[in-house]
Amino acid sequence: MLPETTPELPRSAEVAIAFLLSGLFVGLAWTAQGTKSATFDEPMHMLAGQLASEGNYTLNFEHPPLVKRFYGWACRSTGAATHDVTRWRGQTREGWPAAHRYLYHNRIDHQQLLTRARAAGLTLAVGLLAIVWLLARSAFGPLGGLTTLGALCFSPSILAHGPLCNLDLPLVAFLMAMSLCLYHGQRRGDRRWLAAGGLALGAALATKHIAILAIPAVGLWACLSLDRSKRWVGLALIGCCAAAAIVASCGSLEAIRWYLKGLRTYAETGPRQAAYLQGQIIPGGVWYYFLVALGTKLPLSLLLIGLAGMAFGLLSEATRPALLLPALLSTVFLVALSLTGANLGIRYMLILLPALSLGFGCLFAQQTSQPKIRTGLVVLALIWSGIDCWRTWPHYLAYFNLPSRAAGHDGKLLADSNLDWGQDLPALSRLLQQHPADRVYLAYFGTADPLRHGIEAVRLPGFGQFTSPAAAPPKNGERAIVAISTNLLLGLHVAPPGLYSWVWELPQLGRAGKSIHVYDCSGPTARAFLAATFWQVGDWSQLVREMREATTPMRSKIIDVIRTTPQYQRVKGPLLLAEILARAGDLSGAEFELLTAVDVAGQQVEALYKLALLYRQTARRGEAMEAIDRALQLEPSTEQRRLLETLRREMTTG
Repeated sequence: MLPETTPELPRSAEVAIAFLLSGLFVGLAWTAQGTKSATFDEPMHMLAGQLASEGNYTLNFEHPPLVKRFYGWACRSTGAATHDVTRWRGQTREGWPAAHRYLYHNRIDHQQLLTRARAAGLTLAVGLLAIVWLLARSAFGPLGGLTTLGALCFSPSILAHGPLCNLDLPLVAFLMAMSLCLYHGQRRGDRRWLAAGGLALGAALATKHIAILAIPAVGLWACLSLDRSKRWVGLALIGCCAAAAIVASCGSLEAIRWYLKGLRTYAETGPRQAAYLQGQIIPGGVWYYFLVALGTKLPLSLLLIGLAGMAFGLLSEATRPALLLPALLSTVFLVALSLTGANLGIRYMLILLPALSLGFGCLFAQQTSQPKIRTGLVVLALIWSGIDCWRTWPHYLAYFNLPSRAAGHDGKLLADSNLDWGQDLPALSRLLQQHPADRVYLAYFGTADPLRHGIEAVRLPGFGQFTSPAAAPPKNGERAIVAISTNLLLGLHVAPPGLYSWVWELPQLGRAGKSIHVYDCSGPTARAFLAATFWQVGDWSQLVREMREATTPMRSKIIDVIRTTPQYQRVKGPLLLAEILARAGDLSGAEFELLTAVDVAGQQVEALYKLALLYRQTARRGEAMEAIDRALQLEPSTEQRRLLETLRREMTTG
């Protein structure tokens, strides 16, 4: 039974407005994705999907095959090949480079391949819009349905994830399809709708294993909505149909075996992750993470009006059936994810957005004493949401609401897929054209290929990079630029966490999109810290190149910075630095470091041996023999004694 609403809308006008809203959504989402590089997980889902469509389920097996196979069919339609990556034992470290090769070194252009996969994702997103609209229209009438559709279309998080080749939004689409079917099943008393709801639940379980959280929500819904005499029969029917859908989506015993293995892996590892929240990295996450994330990432109009509408709707017998299951799903997901520490991003809570949109539409449909004021507020909120989405384009993934932006906290409140998912390489390429430099250093979080976006850079330590293009460091006096992904700059996914803390002191040239910061690092202090970065992560070859190109004063500054690092004390710093200086051609600097190491307990013998080698190289035979004799007096190990005596014989006979 529909609540009393404003006058009915002609069917033709209703359909036209629905198509207009959906068209606006598709236009905003599709044009936005065209300005973004591949996000972190997309290459993996594309390759795993095509392999699954060919009957190989071993790659990325911790995610079920249904939607991945759909993406795989889209990729196969381009003629993409997987012949060089045909066998993988689960998601090992080798799987990510394989996904990178598949996308960027295929016979099909990477942009064409990515566009086809994203078109498949956008198709599923439009399906979500249609499902939510049908549910709202059935419960709240035509105007309530259009209001719900508008609120969902103008949700930045839906616009961000809709056109991506990912699993989060398709999961929400199946859960909302389940909500639609079970709503009709409860309202009409028709078991066929309950069976359809079970099939939708099975499809959700065959998309992401986290969908198991929907099972207790469905159980609670049955207890609150179905008659006691029909409750257990209904639950059994839903469960059997869900199981049948899982089996059908797998398609073979081999696929079922990998599905169960992935489910077991998910149960054993769990989703707990370190959380970045309000300037702090918190190991294991915090329970209030999603409360902060939702409060800062969702538009205030959707959050406040949606919650109010949900509250009014759940209190009304006319609208409660349509809102109950979405509300239960949102609550179960929020509580479970908060307690388990899955603090990777708001994408885990996308199920809340259709629920809030339904609340938005429900409030429009509620009968109040001031209908014109209510209608005006809802319409103004929709208009503001549309303007906000227009102004945010194309950076929907990094969207923060107005209070967060006004406080200037949008760049430091949250990280990971809330802000930086490796999506802004095209924007970086455009920014570098505006600020030409002799050499670019890039610390990138993501799996996309900078070279494919016209970015030639020296690779700094990052996360998810699989190529390191050869590039000489800038010569002294030339302009250098360093570009750093926000995640790395904030200390996430990089060790030590403060590796790039020195960058904050550099003059900033701009920000590429919303996730890559660009700084001028031409000064001597910046160059010294830059070289020390290679030292801290053990990139010796690049450090040697930096040392070789540096002038003597610059090299001294680099050495001074290296000596302040903890690694200098922990890894036999003087010995290692001496070797690097020797490889860079600075033999006097290497000698100084070796003489320093001679005075360090536990390093004397090795330091004296290398010092003897250095003296022999510089034709200082007497000093070399003296170093050998001194080392032999320090009770070296058997192997060290053998090396020292061999060196002495060679020098004596030579």
